[in-house]
Order: sequence, then C-alpha cells, then structure tokens
Amino acid sequence: MPAPRSRGRTLAGGLHFDRRVSAYQRILCPVDFSSHSRTAYAQAIDLAAASGGSIMLMHVYQTPLSLPPIVFDPSLLKRMAAAGEEHLAAWKKDAEARGVPIETMNIMGTPWERIVTRAREGRHDLVVVGTHGRTGIKFVLLGSVAEYVVRYAPCSVMVVRPDDQPA
Repeated sequence: MPAPRSRGRTLAGGLHFDRRVSAYQRILCPVDFSSHSRTAYAQAIDLAAASGGSIMLMHVYQTPLSLPPIVFDPSLLKRMAAAGEEHLAAWKKDAEARGVPIETMNIMGTPWERIVTRAREGRHDLVVVGTHGRTGIKFVLLGSVAEYVVRYAPCSVMVVRPDDQPA
C-alpha cells in the first residue's frame, strides 16, 4: 500500500506544517533586531507563508531607566524610534518578497506588557518570539520577555530557540 501523500510541508527547524489544521492566520512577531529575534522572524514568515496568514512585526523600545533625569537627553527617544522604524522597514521587505502580508508597529513601553496587549487587542492567533536563552543569575536579574509573554498572552506562543542553543 503506498504511503499517503502529505498535504503539508516541512518548515525551518524540521517542523511539519499541515495546511488543513492551520489556525494561525494572524501572527504577532515581536523583535529586538537581535540574531535570536531574526530566527523567530524567519519561523513566523514560514508559518504565514504556509498558512496564508499575515504578520504583525512589532518592536518595543524602552526608555533607559538607569539614566538620571539630568543626564537623559529627550532626543534619545526620537533617535530610538527612528532606528526602530528603519530596522522594521528593512525586515518588512523580506516578508513582502515572499508574498506574506505584513504590517509593522514601533512603540515605546515595557516589552512584555506591550506584546501581550497587542496580542489581545489585535486578536492574534499566535505570538512567535525568540529567546536569548539566558539561565541562572542573568535570567533572575534580567528576566525574560518570552517567559512573561508565555504566561500572560491570550493566545498560543511559539518560543524559538537560537540555532546555537541546545534543546
């Protein structure tokens, strides 16, 4: 007896995707422009391309809280916003080249709170987020945006490990 023909395809990382069961039409992909978020973004593009879904590419920048008010330069926020917009525009071209509908959002705030709020308000089916893979004291001190998103997001969350991090 011949093997049944697959109706899906294999995505990056060996994940098999079956078009018949796709519920991921609205994918939120928060990025910080690191190599870790680039890996997550590639996964989000693959999922959207395979399912016919769309991506909301989101960047959240924070004010440097460690700077005393007297040292803080208000033009810094404008430069941070402009840099975010520039990076988002470049990353957006990748998705457009693959025919994936994509929107971008560049916003100031606490990353995990803004991501969870956007996932809820945008009625996203999935959040695809990268992780830096911090452990031990670095994790305790710096926290994890991915962990907070997993805990509080109103939808499924796919956490994508860096290529060089063991499972």
